[in-house]
Amino acid sequence: MKRDMVWDIRYPPQTEIDPYTWARHCTAQVLSHSTHEISLLLRGTPWRVVVRPNSGGVITVADVMRAIYDTLQKPIDDTEWGFIIINDEWRNQVMKQASRRKKRDHTAEVYFKKIDWMGDTNAMFEGLEADPKFEKWRQCPGLTPIRDTFTVKLGRQKNYK
Repeated sequence: MKRDMVWDIRYPPQTEIDPYTWARHCTAQVLSHSTHEISLLLRGTPWRVVVRPNSGGVITVADVMRAIYDTLQKPIDDTEWGFIIINDEWRNQVMKQASRRKKRDHTAEVYFKKIDWMGDTNAMFEGLEADPKFEKWRQCPGLTPIRDTFTVKLGRQKNYK
C-alpha cells in the first residue's frame, strides 16, 4: 500500500488522507478480478469485515476503507462484551480507549465501540495482506469461507507522526 494511503482507522479515511490522494486512488479496483464480496480479518480481534461494492460494480479502495471504518464504529454488542470481560486486560483496554475516544471526540456516548478494542498501538491502516495460514485458522468450522479473504495490516501510530 502506498505510504500516502495509510490512515488512522479511528477516523473516516476521506478526512485523514490528503484530498488529492484520496480522489486519485479511492476509485481504484482492489482486485484484478471482479468479485461481489471480500472478507477482511482484523488480527487480534473477533471481527470480520465484509466488503461489498458501494455502487454495485467492482470493489474499490474506498469501499474497503469505508467498510473497515464503518465496522469499527459499531457498538460492541452484548455477546462481544461477554467475550471481552473474560479477560481483565481486554476489558480494561476497551474501557480506557472508550474514555479516551469520548474525550478526544467530545462526545457523551455511553456505549463501547469495536474501535475501542483496537487501542492506540495498532491504529494505522497499512494495507491488506494474504495470510492463508491465519485465514484458515480463523475460519469458523462449518461456515462457507469467502473466496477473497485478506488480513488487514495495521501498524503503530508513532511510525507516521
